[in-house]
Amino acid sequence: MKGKRNEKRSKKSAILKQHARNLFVGVVIVLFVSMSFSAFFVSAKEKDTPDHESTYIYYKSIKIEKGDTLWDIANENLPEKYSSTEEYVKVLKEINGLSSDKIYSGENLMIMYMTE
Repeated sequence: MKGKRNEKRSKKSAILKQHARNLFVGVVIVLFVSMSFSAFFVSAKEKDTPDHESTYIYYKSIKIEKGDTLWDIANENLPEKYSSTEEYVKVLKEINGLSSDKIYSGENLMIMYMTE
């Protein structure tokens, strides 16, 4: 009788060990899959993030001095965003409601500048 009891105990013990091993393997697999998904989504998020900071556009009014031209002012204040002075002159004309390149000393001119 004692032999059968010991045999039953050892079978139960073996079954419990097998269940514990299966549970451990299951937990390890779940953790591995979770970490893999987390790493994938973090990696995908980093790719969506731009390499540069946001650029902010500001406007300020300057007083036109004697001898100033719209082209000189545009050239002195040309933001990096614009590839040419001509392009920026068009923008300055638009934001100041100018139909020509003529500006007059004593008047104010709105210019834009950018920061990151």
